[in-house]
Amino acid sequence: MLKRWPKQLLILVVVIVIITGLLFYLRRPSRLTGLALNKAAAATSHHFVTKVVLANSQQTQSILGEEAQIEITLDGAYRRAENQAAAIQSNINMSIATDSVTVGLTGEARLIDDKTYIFITKSPPLFPILQKLKGQWIELPRGQQSLTTPAPSQAELLTDVTYLTQEEISDESTHKYQAQASQAAIVSFMDNLARLLGTNLTDDQINQLRSSTTEVTQVPVEIWLTPLTSDLRQLKSSLTIPGANTVETIITLTDRDQPVEILPPENFVSLEQAVENLPN
Repeated sequence: MLKRWPKQLLILVVVIVIITGLLFYLRRPSRLTGLALNKAAAATSHHFVTKVVLANSQQTQSILGEEAQIEITLDGAYRRAENQAAAIQSNINMSIATDSVTVGLTGEARLIDDKTYIFITKSPPLFPILQKLKGQWIELPRGQQSLTTPAPSQAELLTDVTYLTQEEISDESTHKYQAQASQAAIVSFMDNLARLLGTNLTDDQINQLRSSTTEVTQVPVEIWLTPLTSDLRQLKSSLTIPGANTVETIITLTDRDQPVEILPPENFVSLEQAVENLPN
């Protein structure tokens, strides 16, 4: 028995080393973040809160006379089926702030099949046309979804993935990772967003996006995942674009693959009818 023990011990050590190596391989940060992104992309539904902040927006100078920070928050849900554009329902809250003034706009949007429905709840006096259109559901055409744009491989999207710390997101324990997103990731993200809205970026738009981000080789991103199931809970990125503008985006996801009902609103009018009915 004593003579056989060293051999058994050696086998046990080899098994432990193999299991440890396998666990280490399966728990690599790059693999976990890639798995989480793929699971989120394949989800049939999600509740989301998206916050986009545009700093030093020069486009506001013609309206407000000053550069401003624009903050947009979308709080809603989406559902989708294979070979169909996603249906989306979201509350919208937008604020435009300068050193001397802050204005806000609120409403709701629903994107279903080939239609978009908009309801404006609050609009500042700076936008008189929106003031006149608020308080009613307005139907707009929505682009058709194309499924032809190939997605870049995971290796092209994220590099230098490292674990940072443990944090709570929506009262849930998560692991936070840091990574670098490539230019291909930026184009893929914008095209996936366009797909979600029911269309695709054209070749000209993709080339223009690549041209505008020529000097951007990598974008720092932060990713929050659940430790055991590797579900994506939050993603944050910050991108500086030409004109000294900074775009910061935070996306928080919950309730993956849960039932979501999104229906067209009642008593909507077309944009043409809404404009015809405007008061003089």
